[in-house]
Amino acid sequence: MDTDSDGNVTNVELVSSSGSNRLDQAHLKTVRGWKLKPSENGKTGVTIATEYVLR
Repeated sequence: MDTDSDGNVTNVELVSSSGSNRLDQAHLKTVRGWKLKPSENGKTGVTIATEYVLR
Protein backbone atom coordinates (compact mmCIF):
# COMPACT_ATOMS: atom_id res chain seq x y z
CA MET A 1 0.00 0.00 0.00
CA ASP A 2 1.36 3.42 -0.98
CA THR A 3 0.01 6.80 0.08
CA ASP A 4 0.49 10.36 -1.09
CA SER A 5 1.50 13.32 1.07
CA ASP A 6 -2.16 13.93 2.01
CA GLY A 7 -2.65 10.40 3.33
CA ASN A 8 -4.67 9.13 0.36
CA VAL A 9 -4.03 5.53 -0.69
CA THR A 10 -2.55 5.59 -4.19
CA ASN A 11 -1.60 1.96 -4.75
CA VAL A 12 -2.63 -1.37 -3.23
CA GLU A 13 -1.05 -4.72 -4.00
CA LEU A 14 -2.38 -8.07 -2.83
CA VAL A 15 0.64 -10.21 -1.94
CA SER A 16 -1.20 -13.41 -1.08
CA SER A 17 -4.79 -14.41 -1.73
CA SER A 18 -7.16 -15.39 1.03
CA GLY A 19 -8.40 -18.14 -1.27
CA SER A 20 -11.63 -16.26 -1.91
CA ASN A 21 -11.64 -13.87 -4.87
CA ARG A 22 -14.74 -12.17 -3.48
CA LEU A 23 -13.08 -11.50 -0.11
CA ASP A 24 -9.85 -10.35 -1.78
CA GLN A 25 -11.69 -7.87 -4.02
CA ALA A 26 -13.81 -6.53 -1.15
CA HIS A 27 -10.72 -6.01 0.98
CA LEU A 28 -8.84 -4.22 -1.83
CA LYS A 29 -11.82 -1.92 -2.35
CA THR A 30 -11.92 -1.13 1.38
CA VAL A 31 -8.19 -0.38 1.59
CA ARG A 32 -8.33 1.91 -1.45
CA GLY A 33 -10.82 4.03 0.51
CA TRP A 34 -8.62 4.41 3.59
CA LYS A 35 -7.36 7.85 4.58
CA LEU A 36 -4.16 7.86 6.61
CA LYS A 37 -2.90 10.68 8.77
CA PRO A 38 -0.64 13.00 6.71
CA SER A 39 2.95 13.56 7.77
CA GLU A 40 3.17 15.97 10.70
CA ASN A 41 6.62 17.22 9.71
CA GLY A 42 5.79 17.87 6.06
CA LYS A 43 7.94 15.08 4.61
CA THR A 44 6.92 14.12 1.10
CA GLY A 45 8.15 11.57 -1.39
CA VAL A 46 8.77 8.96 1.28
CA THR A 47 7.71 5.44 0.35
CA ILE A 48 6.75 3.07 3.13
CA ALA A 49 5.85 -0.52 2.39
CA THR A 50 3.08 -1.79 4.64
CA GLU A 51 2.26 -5.45 4.98
CA TYR A 52 -0.42 -6.97 7.17
CA VAL A 53 -2.34 -10.19 7.47
CA LEU A 54 -6.12 -10.41 7.37
CA ARG A 55 -7.34 -13.34 9.47
